[in-house]
Amino acid sequence: MVDPFRNMYDDIHVLIDDMQYFLIHAPRQTGKTTFLHALAHRLNKEGNYVSVVCSLESAGYTSISVETANEVFIQSLYLTSKIFLSPDALPPNPDGYSPGNLLLRNYLTDWCDTLDKPLVLLLDEVDALYDDVLISTLRQL
Repeated sequence: MVDPFRNMYDDIHVLIDDMQYFLIHAPRQTGKTTFLHALAHRLNKEGNYVSVVCSLESAGYTSISVETANEVFIQSLYLTSKIFLSPDALPPNPDGYSPGNLLLRNYLTDWCDTLDKPLVLLLDEVDALYDDVLISTLRQL
């Protein structure tokens, strides 16, 4: 198996420590998702961060509203976080949240308030989002 970090881990860890964002851009089928999963598991194992990968692909169609996309995102975060995190670090149950334009921001804020470590959110397939959904998602983050 090819090393998923390909000598990038130290550079990306500096960005994470500095609370910066980063993008992984590469052709299809080159290991981007594998890299993000390995990074989340490694960060969680090291113990300084709470990290989870969430794919935004399920909201990647032109007819979806911002409100619906936000609901899809928090449901996806809730479900996929169980792959990466211990029960004490899981996000809140999304069923108690009302739909809205700021739902993702509010959900992430509430989750971060329960954590004793910074959250590293690794978003996959952001390029699948369209127009208002993309802009709204980026603004909420």
